[in-house]
Order: sequence, then C-alpha cells, then structure tokens
Amino acid sequence: MAHHERFTDHYLTGWSYSGPDQGIGSCAVVTATLGGKKTDVTIEVVKADPPLCIVERNVSAGGRRLAHGTYTVEPLRTGGSHVSFTYAWARK
Repeated sequence: MAHHERFTDHYLTGWSYSGPDQGIGSCAVVTATLGGKKTDVTIEVVKADPPLCIVERNVSAGGRRLAHGTYTVEPLRTGGSHVSFTYAWARK
C-alpha cells in the first residue's frame, strides 16, 4: 500500500495506514484533491493474487461514493512487466 504514495502524491496527500503492510486488509486513508475540491478517501485491498492482480475498494463522500481499482500485472517475455489499472465506479 505504501508504494502508492510515491506515484499519486500529485493529488493524494496526508496518507495514514492501517492493517497489514501489504495484501488483503491493507488500508490507507488519504485526502484527494481533484478539480479544486478535497475529500477523504479510504483505500483497502480486498483481493490479492500476487503477483498478477490486486483489487482495491475506494470509499469516499461519507460512503456515498464507492469504486474499485484493479491492478493487473502481465510478465513480459523480454523481462519486466506490463501493469494496467482499471478504475470502475460502483456508486457515484
């Protein structure tokens, strides 16, 4: 979870962590700044299939907004990996 902070610090700040350092149950509360507005977001890992997939649940606006972020890791034949991220709203 802590690795997120390095590549999202341009719009997610004030990270506080709970639960395990990684895997299911790993959790962070952050402040998201988008479009000039700030809101707290809870990010929790709800599914993990290392090293191929991580699914996070994101809750904000006092529970009125719910989304899932999925990281999919595909090993490359030439070495390294291709990482894709899909963000899907469950409730806006």
